[in-house]
Amino acid sequence: MSGFRGKEIVDAHVHLWDNEKFFYPWPTADLHAICRPFHVSDLQEALEPSPVRKIVFIQVNQTYEETGYLEDRGLTYDLLIRTRHFKLAETVVKKFPKLKFVIDHAAKPEIAEGKIDEWKRGMKMLAQNPNVYCKISGLVTEASRENWKVDDLIPYVEHVIAVFGADRCMFGSDWPVCTLAKDASYKNTFKAYLQCVSHLSQSEKEAVFCENVVKFYGLERKSEKINFK
Repeated sequence: MSGFRGKEIVDAHVHLWDNEKFFYPWPTADLHAICRPFHVSDLQEALEPSPVRKIVFIQVNQTYEETGYLEDRGLTYDLLIRTRHFKLAETVVKKFPKLKFVIDHAAKPEIAEGKIDEWKRGMKMLAQNPNVYCKISGLVTEASRENWKVDDLIPYVEHVIAVFGADRCMFGSDWPVCTLAKDASYKNTFKAYLQCVSHLSQSEKEAVFCENVVKFYGLERKSEKINFK
């Protein structure tokens, strides 16, 4: 299915939680489909029909103090923002120029409403900062959840790649949140994003689906003991 011979696909954005054991402010009870525990075994079952076997489990915080801590240690920061947050995000990424940031879910554009112009301007602004990357993820749930199609996503994916370049973009499923959209299983979500980048060369596709996430998160490094004191 993938066409990436000899390359390992890495999913840059997956969630796991156990809300029967721990408190989470989200997902809320009204999101019935995902307001339940999701364990590694659930993920393995979801991955099975796809060619993806490696994932990144995400956790971040939001204070300047902790952001500085990450920068000092050569770590990374996931930015979960929307269009209304672009100016604040621009301030943050310039305040910490040595810290690598990645915008989760392409800043959650309002695809269902067809809004794109302001979002495009903001993404172009953030892309001018070389320490900022972007995840092609979370888009199926920003389109019409009942009637989404790949063609709805393509203009947004193409713009992200145009302003960031294929060398600063990475694929993420946003599983299990993606399943809130109709027929957006892990396999179908993966196929949708692959179709969105059909205009890219083979090497560019490999960068987006296999290589950039490894470089961004430093996954090629050997395991090392981290002192959290």
